[in-house]
Amino acid sequence: PQYFIPLGGMIAGNSMSAIAIALDRMFADMRSHRGRIELSLSLGATYQEATADILRDVIKAGMIPSINALMTVGLVSLPGMMTGQILAGADPTTAIKYQIMVMLMLVAATAIGTVIVVHVVNRDIRRAFGEELQARPVGPSVGGAPVQRAVDGVIVPGLQDLGERPSTVSIAPDPLSDPLAGRGR
Repeated sequence: PQYFIPLGGMIAGNSMSAIAIALDRMFADMRSHRGRIELSLSLGATYQEATADILRDVIKAGMIPSINALMTVGLVSLPGMMTGQILAGADPTTAIKYQIMVMLMLVAATAIGTVIVVHVVNRDIRRAFGEELQARPVGPSVGGAPVQRAVDGVIVPGLQDLGERPSTVSIAPDPLSDPLAGRGR
């Protein structure tokens, strides 16, 4: 208990900061890239495929403070644990080894915590929206694959069955762009 409580507190504090940064970025990116996610889903991508790039960037953003802390330890800042051990009379080499172990432990806990929380929240987002985020087949199918897919009522052509479609399509002229349309030229 005498070692677990201070180490656990350091790990929890660093992990919470990284998780907060990652979740803030995740919600902002999900909002700003909503159209791209919906487009991917409408073209047949799974929710995991549609959000994979966002999740990767979010996890990187959450890890930036921990990686920056690793770069400055010993050069710019002297962490409290190492300084305390040296001031208490411990061998500096031993204090440095402990500090390296603690920093690697913090980075590992931050990475694991960020990955787990981001994936759990992403799964909960998918569950919260349920059917709205899943491509639904509409129309006939060709060899088991849907001809068209729809997301939120928008139909996007997928695989096309040329046997069921007419070879020529006549499009009525637009009366606003052609003033002589429908007057029998």
